[in-house]
Amino acid sequence: MERWRRRIGLIAAGVCVTTCLIVLAGITWAVLWIRKDRSGLVPVTGEITKVVASRRSGARFSFGRYSLNVRYRASDGRFAQNSVEKTTYWFPSAGDHIGLLIDKKRGVVEASPFPELWIVLAMAYAFLGGIIYMVVKVSLFVIQS
Repeated sequence: MERWRRRIGLIAAGVCVTTCLIVLAGITWAVLWIRKDRSGLVPVTGEITKVVASRRSGARFSFGRYSLNVRYRASDGRFAQNSVEKTTYWFPSAGDHIGLLIDKKRGVVEASPFPELWIVLAMAYAFLGGIIYMVVKVSLFVIQS
């Protein structure tokens, strides 16, 4: 009976570790796909001139969606002004700098998603890596006993 429980526990641990690795691979693939998709856009640093609207969910650490007016230097050297939507964890205010991506073909300006994507990816690796570590540690303890 004891041997049967040990095998079931190790199989469950294997399934848990495999699931965590698949989730990490999926999140990593999504971030790298977004990076490849945005690689043709020109990165520019802009300055926030006005926060037009904001929506935040929750009182603690959470992402909020902001509508911002930004000013940036165009490729011809002149300053241009545009409005962008940004989902971020920080509270933007006038005078802050923001990363922008400009599509020269369509003339579209969008906020760069990469700072937040790297943070989400790092948090996923830390959380799921911790789960994998604990499951492997317990499994090794079970095997040795």
